[in-house]
Amino acid sequence: MTHLKKQLEAGEITLADITKKYVNELHANEIILLSYYIAAINIEATFADIDSNENGYQPFEGIVLTDTFESTEVEDTLDDSYFGTNDERLKRQQEVPITVIIGNPPYSMGQNDENQVNTSFTYPKLTRAIADSYVKLTESRRVVSVYDSYLKAFRWATDRLKGSGVISFITNSSFIDFRTMNGVRRSFEKEFNHIYILNLRGAIKERLGETAKREGQNVFNIMTGVAITVLVKDGTNDHDVHYSDIGDYLSRKEKFTFFREYEIHFTNKYAKS
Repeated sequence: MTHLKKQLEAGEITLADITKKYVNELHANEIILLSYYIAAINIEATFADIDSNENGYQPFEGIVLTDTFESTEVEDTLDDSYFGTNDERLKRQQEVPITVIIGNPPYSMGQNDENQVNTSFTYPKLTRAIADSYVKLTESRRVVSVYDSYLKAFRWATDRLKGSGVISFITNSSFIDFRTMNGVRRSFEKEFNHIYILNLRGAIKERLGETAKREGQNVFNIMTGVAITVLVKDGTNDHDVHYSDIGDYLSRKEKFTFFREYEIHFTNKYAKS
């Protein structure tokens, strides 16, 4: 938000540009009711701060109470008689092109694969898409982990982009080096032109002694490794991978310091681009 204000003051963007994004081009999904309201309030408050009440209070109409994965499985979502314009918002979201998808998908290693169906949380279209890509390209016989929720998110987002666009997720890092995930890595290379991965380490689950210590502390205080991934599809014939490891034995504080220093470097480098 601070960076946006600086750009406004410098005349690099206009309030009209931000308002257009806020009103027409920004979308968000949330399935937990309380989280839905918190997200809406935070987005509205951020815009109001940038807008400085120039246009008066504007509610954020781009958020939908829905299961993101299920939203593209069926046409209808929650009943409008209880949730007002929720269905209308979802239909509007589905009709517009999406070029940037960001998020922190849930992790659930060991979740059902296509042979272990939980009728409460199955997504036939999404499951089939994973089978036709990540599973099809893997050399492993054990494919249960390929149906983890965060990989569902990668598959859903890839298909939702359709044409060119960017996906940026912070997720479980197991796709980086697990043998069972080689189909995921191959799919990324096949479907995207530019791949950027920052391995934040912190994977101490099932690791002992020096191996666990080398991973350093986890940025989320969990036992699974974490990575930031940016996938870019630009329609060219280029294909490249940029991988960076944050380093061994780092504390959580040291990792956060890295982020702050990198943000300053990134902002100074691209502020006028």
